[in-house]
Amino acid sequence: MITQVDFTAVAGLWVRERGRIFVELVTKFLEEPSKLGPYGAKGIAEIVLVPTAPAILNAVTDAIGIRFTKIPLTAEEVLGKLSEKK
Repeated sequence: MITQVDFTAVAGLWVRERGRIFVELVTKFLEEPSKLGPYGAKGIAEIVLVPTAPAILNAVTDAIGIRFTKIPLTAEEVLGKLSEKK
C-alpha cells in the first residue's frame, strides 16, 4: 500500500509505469443527518476531485514535454515555458 501526504511524494510515478492498481471504494450511508450540511447532507463527492489537477498537469506534460508542478496552471505559464524551450 502506498500512502502519501501530497502529490510531490510520487513525482516519478506515471500511469504507464505503475502497473495494475485495484482500488475499492466503500460508501457507507449514515442514518443520522448532519447538522452542518444543508438538509442534513454530508459531503460525498469530494473524493473524485483529488486526482483531477494532477491528471491535467500530467496530460499537459505528455502533450508538450514540459513538467508543471503547481496549480493553477495558466495559459501564460505554458506559453512562457514553450517559448523558453525553443
